[in-house]
Amino acid sequence: MRLRIRHFQISSEWATGVYLLSFLLSIFLPSFSLPAEPSRTKVSLQNSKENWISYNFGNSAPNQFSQIKNLPEPKIQNLRLQFPNGAPNYYDGPDGGEVYQWAKNQYQWKRTDGSVFTEWPNGTWKLELKSKDQFTNFPPTCNECLPNQNWTYVNGTKLFKNWVPHRKEYDYIFQNMSPVQRQNFLLVNDTVYKKPLKSILLFDFYGSKDWEIYIRGLESQTNLSAFFSFMKLEFGMENHGRIPVILFEESTQMTKYQGREIPGGSEEGGFGGRDGITLCCGDKIPEVTGDFNLDEDAIRRIHYGTFYHEVAHNLDQMACLSYKTSAGASSTIEKPEAWFTEGFANFAEGQFSKRKKYYVYAELEKRIAENKIPKTYRGVVDASYRDLIPYSLGTILVEYMYAKYGKVGLIQYHKETCLGKNSETAIVEVLNTKPDDFLKSALVWYEREKVDVLRQGKKFQFEGYTVILPQYSENYETFVKKGFKLPNTAKEISSYGDLPNLYETFPAYVESFSERREGDFLGAQDTFFYLWKAGNYRWYLEDWEANVFPGNQIIFRKDGATVIEWEDGKRKFVAKDGTSVMFWSPIQKGYFDSKGNPLP
Repeated sequence: MRLRIRHFQISSEWATGVYLLSFLLSIFLPSFSLPAEPSRTKVSLQNSKENWISYNFGNSAPNQFSQIKNLPEPKIQNLRLQFPNGAPNYYDGPDGGEVYQWAKNQYQWKRTDGSVFTEWPNGTWKLELKSKDQFTNFPPTCNECLPNQNWTYVNGTKLFKNWVPHRKEYDYIFQNMSPVQRQNFLLVNDTVYKKPLKSILLFDFYGSKDWEIYIRGLESQTNLSAFFSFMKLEFGMENHGRIPVILFEESTQMTKYQGREIPGGSEEGGFGGRDGITLCCGDKIPEVTGDFNLDEDAIRRIHYGTFYHEVAHNLDQMACLSYKTSAGASSTIEKPEAWFTEGFANFAEGQFSKRKKYYVYAELEKRIAENKIPKTYRGVVDASYRDLIPYSLGTILVEYMYAKYGKVGLIQYHKETCLGKNSETAIVEVLNTKPDDFLKSALVWYEREKVDVLRQGKKFQFEGYTVILPQYSENYETFVKKGFKLPNTAKEISSYGDLPNLYETFPAYVESFSERREGDFLGAQDTFFYLWKAGNYRWYLEDWEANVFPGNQIIFRKDGATVIEWEDGKRKFVAKDGTSVMFWSPIQKGYFDSKGNPLP
């Protein structure tokens, strides 16, 4: 039978009839109702207390160590529930909130204050507040470790409480990796390290006061602003937060703090990461003397490239963290290979330190001579830090990558490996070459580049040193430009004036350092200078030298010939053929053969 539906209007009479029918049915038919929902079992807190705690973390993560003591930290004993069995089921919480258990030790409690507590079997548990702020507890990673914890705020800031096994204490890390912020830094324990010794740009320096001269030099002898600009413009690496720098007096102190020694066992070095920087060793830094000239000279002698190196690590890892955050990737993903990590930091340092550039090339030359360079790319990876390969060969690989593929290629390679891609795959996909070919091409490139760098080695090593000035600057400048004309044999010297006047050329202003400092200096007019503690000194280049013995004589040597002048006016010339002429006065002279016998 087919029903036919018609449209009609409901009349008032029809509505009245329906009402009467309903009334009659309610009298003569038995009444009934829907069954009520079964009552749920109520679970209690495992510690048997029926009270429960509300939490308020505040508006933003603490960014100072002193703020931590006021931060509420949820405790598992106030949150963990006790169940009659491990079967999946709904329950009522101690506060009347809804609880659902998926499996034994895996459940969620929707609390009546708007917060949600979740626990997992592996020991992880999380409390999410009504404000959407979260607290997460992660299980220990070793037998004697304590759990790691973090607070996550709705404004994007985070606080990480990370257990440090070798120190048996917690580090606290502030983080804000929102799109307009790149901040991740250690909250330095001000009960141990007190207030910063000094703050320069983003850096806060804590620890040993032995670093006073070093910190002065960072302000006066370096261009940290230019370094930050270079890293940002070339590689998009930047840090908008603070960068704590902890300064240690001795290497053993830093080893105890870091849990590892400086690679290579150097007395100078440090560790740089996204949380901050540590540097060693203050007991090797020159002490403040109070003498302006001595202190300024000491400042110029310090190698600040190590600081650039560790800052490069910080910016590199901040960029890596930014890539991972944007991709929603885990922060525990494998980091890039050692050759890139250290090579990139050395490369960045070398852009602002010629000393470092020379050191890298000289060290690689030494490794090549010792046959310690791996033959394959896989060999480079497997070598890890052996023979400090990442600091020499790794630097050249990065420098070659930058020269050949530009900053775009370097950035993309870094990004892919930060996100966990195998380095060999990244070389093929990003650089469009085989890993072994990449290694071989880089070494061929190095052979061309090394010629100029190694030739300027001494100049690079003394970069920034104090320049010693001559007392007779015009005469010295003329000598450097034109040199002295010296004959091949002594017989060609006919008069006293034929020999150069050394006492009007080479005396230097050394009063500030004589008998107080010994070592290399830079000489005027791009020459070099060495001062002995006794007060004697030497001007020199590759093909000549002038040794000054105050109160006695000056000895000049070039191309096998020697000129000697005494303070009392005597002069002597020894030609490269061994013959000589001696002037006891401007008018009294004598000639001698190569054996010292008089000549007519």
